[in-house]
Amino acid sequence: MVFFRGQKPPKSLKWKAVEGILVKLGAEYQSTEGDHRKYTRRTSKGTEVIILPIYSDISGGLLDSIIHQTGVRKKEFWGAYFETKPKTNKLVVEPGENS
Repeated sequence: MVFFRGQKPPKSLKWKAVEGILVKLGAEYQSTEGDHRKYTRRTSKGTEVIILPIYSDISGGLLDSIIHQTGVRKKEFWGAYFETKPKTNKLVVEPGENS
């Protein structure tokens, strides 16, 4: 299992989270066909084509396949995830406001 700064990657992601990672890694949206979105990412080896299904949950072999399609190592993929993940969900209440 790949760890990033002591954090363990989740077993599944929403497609929007995967899309955020792809964008962070430099992928560009190309088109949508049915329930699949197509992205391309330029690398030193050429152009990688990434197919992202618009499913509520992406996990297991499907997630591994998408990571492979990006042309980056798992550590780099998950590093992009942890960099784009919201840091906190805490509600901030200004002084004088009642919650």
